[in-house]
Amino acid sequence: MTLQNLTDGASGLVVSRNFVEAEDIADALRRSGFANVQHCRNVRAALDALAEPNAALAVAFLSFDGNDDQVEVLLALLHKAEAHTVLIGDDPTLAENLGTAFLRRPFSNRDLDRCIERVRPVP
Repeated sequence: MTLQNLTDGASGLVVSRNFVEAEDIADALRRSGFANVQHCRNVRAALDALAEPNAALAVAFLSFDGNDDQVEVLLALLHKAEAHTVLIGDDPTLAENLGTAFLRRPFSNRDLDRCIERVRPVP
């Protein structure tokens, strides 16, 4: 699925310890028109990346475990940036509680493309 490129330089963030998962998501975001996609292996690295000036962060896909003690700080920054947030995992409860989108693992390319279509900004 190839979608129209975003014209505002929108960027995406993928937070996942799983490199293969992160690359699949990053590739799908690029196919969907995101100009820049950054992969961070943990919440601390994501916080460092968000401290740097970057092009309009539009979406963040987050896969984290209970060992990341800065998750609430990251979620607050993403909310402030008005970035659409997608939690990845097995249980949608946290996503429902936070009011974010959810992508159930394991997911197919079709599932991923549908999720991106729901959260991507309109060009």
